[in-house]
Amino acid sequence: MVYDKDMPSAGFYDRTPLTEEHKAILSAGQNPAQTLGEARRNALEISLFTLERFFVGNNIIRVEASFESLAPGTLAAASPSDFVFFDPPNLINMDYPLAIPLVLAETYLGQEINRSTEADIEITFNESVFFYYGFQAERLVFGPGNPSPFFLIAMHEIIHGMGFFHFIEGDGSLAKFINTETNELAEVVSIYDVNLFSEIDNDLLINLYTDKDRYNAMTSLSRLLWDGTSNGGNA
Repeated sequence: MVYDKDMPSAGFYDRTPLTEEHKAILSAGQNPAQTLGEARRNALEISLFTLERFFVGNNIIRVEASFESLAPGTLAAASPSDFVFFDPPNLINMDYPLAIPLVLAETYLGQEINRSTEADIEITFNESVFFYYGFQAERLVFGPGNPSPFFLIAMHEIIHGMGFFHFIEGDGSLAKFINTETNELAEVVSIYDVNLFSEIDNDLLINLYTDKDRYNAMTSLSRLLWDGTSNGGNA
């Protein structure tokens, strides 16, 4: 389910007519849109339908999306709208709360947490980026000066909103968040963080005790691995 928070005549509701050339290009990419806003809505819906086939659970995932001005070079940005804090799993040696995005928490608990009018995932797309709104990325030529595939970028951002992101900063320190249950500032880890494995240290990255140790593992190029249950045996 999508909530578009753009104003009328802007973003996903932009009424700018597509030229005949653009309509032909998008039609070849299976997007029958007549306006820019319609092209954007169609592409976002295809992204959601594509990912839906791989999601487990019966809870409704609500996405709030908009177009705004973002920093140059930024295609889009996404995040969970909120988190639920759980006790750390047994595999973690340190007492960090585990921040679970709403989507995963609702799936795990088997119940809705936020209201039906509230989004689980928030996405902002850069209104200055030249996007391709067709559904066939194979028609694109990737590189500078060429359009960016909107529906692929949208799927990428939705996955971030599902919890595929880190709370470990670039210097190895842990992000700090207000725990809404205790109203205190606390270091937290994400579900993504607890699946990162340092081959140098033969341990999970989150189990390394100092910021410097985590930084060294993160900058070791090929020595930081994904150690989740679905890694295909590659870790």
